[in-house]
Amino acid sequence: MGSCLVHQRKFGNLSIEISNNGYDFTQSGLRVSVNSQNKFQIHPTIGSSLGENIVTVKGLSFVDHVSFNGTARRIERTLDGINVVTVPKSKSFGIVPVNAIFSDSISMNGRTFYEYCKPMTITKIKPSMIPSTGGTQIQILDMISIDEEDMYIKIGERILKSKVEGTRIYIKKARLTSGGNYIAFAFTESCLHIQNLFPIVVYDNPKLDELFPSQLLQAQNHIVTGRGINFMQTKHLSCRIGDKKQIAEWMSSSLFTCVAPATKPGN
Repeated sequence: MGSCLVHQRKFGNLSIEISNNGYDFTQSGLRVSVNSQNKFQIHPTIGSSLGENIVTVKGLSFVDHVSFNGTARRIERTLDGINVVTVPKSKSFGIVPVNAIFSDSISMNGRTFYEYCKPMTITKIKPSMIPSTGGTQIQILDMISIDEEDMYIKIGERILKSKVEGTRIYIKKARLTSGGNYIAFAFTESCLHIQNLFPIVVYDNPKLDELFPSQLLQAQNHIVTGRGINFMQTKHLSCRIGDKKQIAEWMSSSLFTCVAPATKPGN
């Protein structure tokens, strides 16, 4: 048994023969494959630490496996000719190296990386409508891994860092784009785009300019009309008179009616 150092700057097939005197070489016909060490790509480059998601692999030839932080997974080829690999699970979070492994266990560091995110599952949020000025507390339902104090929130294209208080997340005061948006939550900013997406409506704050009648009789229910701007036609439209909250009836974006319950004299 012996060894030989191969100097080859180009990739491809290279013949290998041996000689005892430096002149008379064997004619075995054996060849060795020299592979490119160019950086290869995987997509996506981020996912949950629970693993088992599929990533595509580009830029590799004559490669059987790809390893994620030392854990090898076999490359499969889809019917349309795309190389894919199933990402293994990880007990830790963060960025790990991804290497190509040839059939004879030679590893090639392709300077490619993958980020494992802390898993999160959210099934519902409320409210699903927030003012464009922010400042709302959103309640998170059925969420796992809620052992962090900080969380990142993405509303539309705006990313905010927030504090977690029990099952509630406080959205900072911020100018948000009104209209239909999606909201996402993650423990790190880079993980936002793989987390649960929920539709959310961002609305311009309503303003109440006038209420009539402005004088009511004691111990009687009264229908009052409010006039202003930015009233939305939703089942959540409400008015609060004193400390009592009532469902309001939407008339237009500038008009609503509400039942004022019987109460004691005063303002």
